[in-house]
Amino acid sequence: MKQEETYGVVQGNGQEPSEARRHYSRGIALLKLGRFEEALPPELERALELDPGNERYRLAKVAALIGLERFEDARMS
Repeated sequence: MKQEETYGVVQGNGQEPSEARRHYSRGIALLKLGRFEEALPPELERALELDPGNERYRLAKVAALIGLERFEDARMS
């Protein structure tokens, strides 16, 4: 494998989502099903750990907190 090819695999070449995006996608699917407890800790919080500056991930976490009626936590997020 050429160095350019290796770099694309390591950095993500647009063909395969990053680990953070996979967690986010699973979290969103669970949110749509109303399974807020399953969406929050394992998926959405992990996505945020991997990409803490991602606003979309943060908003999904807030949505899960609201679904769990954890309004104060949602306000602080």
